[in-house]
Amino acid sequence: MELELSKITEKYESQWNIDTEKLMQLVVEKLNETLQVNLTELNKSEDKTALGTFKYFRIFLLDKYKDSLYNVLINLNINIEDFEREIILSFILSITRNKSNVEFLKDLLIRNHIINSYEETKEEIVIETPSMLIKFSKFDEQNKDELIERYKRENENIYSSCHESTEFLLKTNKEFIAVTGICEKNLGQKYFHSVILDGEYVIDLTSNLYIKKEDYYKLYKFTELNRVTYDEFLSESEDSKTYDESGTLFPLLRNAIYKQEKGFERKTK
Repeated sequence: MELELSKITEKYESQWNIDTEKLMQLVVEKLNETLQVNLTELNKSEDKTALGTFKYFRIFLLDKYKDSLYNVLINLNINIEDFEREIILSFILSITRNKSNVEFLKDLLIRNHIINSYEETKEEIVIETPSMLIKFSKFDEQNKDELIERYKRENENIYSSCHESTEFLLKTNKEFIAVTGICEKNLGQKYFHSVILDGEYVIDLTSNLYIKKEDYYKLYKFTELNRVTYDEFLSESEDSKTYDESGTLFPLLRNAIYKQEKGFERKTK
């Protein structure tokens, strides 16, 4: 049977979303019981799903009802370390994306012993946690390339266009390596993601983040599916495009799914 990469990709993403929403429904239900409220009704965001509700309230709950929140997560066998890792990552992205809540989050995370310290210098930002020493910087402060700045200005959805922005960076510097893999967010929700490897560092243009590969992979629970140089990208794109029945998959993602599925085929033969 011929591969249909768009259907395969949609099946993965759909199942991940379904699994996450089921888990979040349990989390929200238990929180409602514990706090004697209806968080869905109190959710003022446009996203009224259980996932949207949890995301809307998670910082508030950590701040005001930490014990109740943690008890619910523990009772549902959700790893507290994963929750705290995601909160640390949200804090980092608030910094790199210049959000207004950075000082509040810093105080909240230190007060709850999720991070031990925070230091900012001209060269980098250093966050110490109980298990990691994370050093990173804002990519736009490391790189003043006008071509990249123009790309960011012309792409309003830069925060969600990881495959396109990674492909763009790969074309600007032939020394870069593009990596596509699976990350985790929202208490285990998997999703496809692409970034650039610059030696031992990761460039994530969607996050405006420049960070050591080891730290990035831990924070995002990043599992590689494929890595390519520019020339390899061109070659693989030619091989995989025949199997994109919709013609809509981003080439980096298409290549990664194609390589993964061909690997499964070989194992089952």
